[in-house]
Amino acid sequence: MKITNKLGQEIIKRLAENIDVDINIMNLDGKIVASTDKSRINELHSGAIEVIKTNNSLILNNEDVHYYPGTRPGVNLPIVNQQKMSGVVGVSGSPQDIMRITGLIRTSVEIVIDQIYTQQQKYFKERQWNNWLHQLLHPSGYNKEKLLEEATYSLRISTETYWRVIVLQGAGVHHLLEEIRQEITLSKINSLFTLPFKEDEVIIAVSIDFEAIQRLLNWLYHKKVRIGVGDQMYGLDGIRQSYQLAKQALWFNEGKRKITYSQEWNLERLAGSIPDDVFNNICLKYKHLLESLGEVYINTIDTYFLKNFSAKETAETLHIHRNTLLYRLEQITLKVGLDPRLFDDAFLLRTIRSRKEI
Repeated sequence: MKITNKLGQEIIKRLAENIDVDINIMNLDGKIVASTDKSRINELHSGAIEVIKTNNSLILNNEDVHYYPGTRPGVNLPIVNQQKMSGVVGVSGSPQDIMRITGLIRTSVEIVIDQIYTQQQKYFKERQWNNWLHQLLHPSGYNKEKLLEEATYSLRISTETYWRVIVLQGAGVHHLLEEIRQEITLSKINSLFTLPFKEDEVIIAVSIDFEAIQRLLNWLYHKKVRIGVGDQMYGLDGIRQSYQLAKQALWFNEGKRKITYSQEWNLERLAGSIPDDVFNNICLKYKHLLESLGEVYINTIDTYFLKNFSAKETAETLHIHRNTLLYRLEQITLKVGLDPRLFDDAFLLRTIRSRKEI
């Protein structure tokens, strides 16, 4: 990992709070890129150049520094990262007094560099994943061949299996990202990705049995999120379609339930797929007449369908007498022209009530 001024300053920042000695970080050109003594930054350190040439430590006493311009008494050690020298760390002071602490400082520097390297790799990988996902879910479509190639050679994953997409929505949902990933790992759930997507959205793609998904959903239920679950579908196209179905389920649900599944909304999806001209030609006049009756009648018809045409259960749910329910159904038949108790008319009414306006 190349030591830049920015990286060097980050290392110094992390170490200086706990170490009361002067520290210099030199790059592979021998230039001081960071120091507790800011006046030395950008100076050429000939001692570091010697360390880089020989790959050995260099101890400088008072009588040695005149042989190495730009140096002071102290100890200079090579910094190794990913089995390669990446720079030099120097500690100023009497070598006899600082020899031991210099070794510890070098170890600390290498640990910090490794941490930063890991963070950078993780960040880079996350950006790769996010870019790939945004391409896959772009509203105008995607280049399947290109994304399959990226999946294989850059992300090193295979999408050729069945996936179910879970969409989490809610303010601050991105703050739960690492916690969700940890839970997925601890539960040994096979997840293709768990990624932030939009400002208030996290997407999870899993290829596991529904029982395992239920355990994850039970855990997520206690978080402040709304959850939409798409159908299980195959490959890249399947991920895209399952995501769209999960989003559609959330849209239909309107926040009424914490968790909603796409298969719960089959009739709504079917009604929404009817072309506008066909729907308007057949249903629009009935829709206007039904809506003119008001919320009491609309709630009555919705409950009647929800209770599978059971007059007894509908009346109990609405806390009304059975005769009141029958009166309302008669009024709907009379004023709308469709009888909720007849199959064909009930189908039209259910379609009207299932079609959500965009």
